[in-house]
Amino acid sequence: MLYTANMAPTAMRFAPKQTRRCMAGTQLRGTFSAMQSWLDASSENYSVGQTGSYAMDNAWQRQSNTLQVSAPSRPAMAVDSNIKCWQLAFNNFFSSSNIIPVIGTDASYSQAATVLTLHKLSNATAGVLTSRAAPYTSSVEGWEVYGWTTNGGAALRGNVGTSLREWSSSQTGWSTITGVLNKAAASGSEVTVYQNGTLVTSFSSSTNSDNTNAYGTQRQFYGVRFNGAPSPLYANGYLSQAVIFGRVLTATEVTRVLQLMRWRAGFTT
Repeated sequence: MLYTANMAPTAMRFAPKQTRRCMAGTQLRGTFSAMQSWLDASSENYSVGQTGSYAMDNAWQRQSNTLQVSAPSRPAMAVDSNIKCWQLAFNNFFSSSNIIPVIGTDASYSQAATVLTLHKLSNATAGVLTSRAAPYTSSVEGWEVYGWTTNGGAALRGNVGTSLREWSSSQTGWSTITGVLNKAAASGSEVTVYQNGTLVTSFSSSTNSDNTNAYGTQRQFYGVRFNGAPSPLYANGYLSQAVIFGRVLTATEVTRVLQLMRWRAGFTT
């Protein structure tokens, strides 16, 4: 991939923090055109080092849509390790009040998605970082990325069964989970997971989810699973970035997007 001189990765690495954040945001929006949605705490209108009143910036959305953030569900703004974020706890979450807009067709989006989160978790019980589904039951199609202090995971529920990956890795520091959810993949391998950009190789058992259904127009949730049984699984900790693409990203692309997400959040590496 070619970059202009001032957009080159080396130039960005040594650029001032604010310049690097702006460059990262530009590349995320411009280079990766299949981006469906972007939850970006760094765009909130308050100073680093200060907590601020809640104010959602909808600029991350590529088309017209709204988030349901009425009290008491809306997360509090916070700063952790000099990183702007939302503090998630019981009953704190974001959700789309409509569908998340789809670029292209619902059918194409429903076949594949890559979900990346930048987070720091603080609970020993699993919590959902982001989920796309109708009200959750054991038979409703959808997908989610989740984690707790010692593990991470991603799952895709099809019209027949569930394909699931979990692994052991601390989530108590600032971490990233990438879930690549692909209905077109071979049976039992529809979910691929990266932790901090590294492919996870120790997976749990999985079943073929036979994903012939479509759920490209279902609701999107951040910090919780939508209602139903089992429990909603609220996440506990901090969420700085969540980026969703409507296609499979390659390992090289995953590495690049995670770097841009970290620069956008304010990390220097």
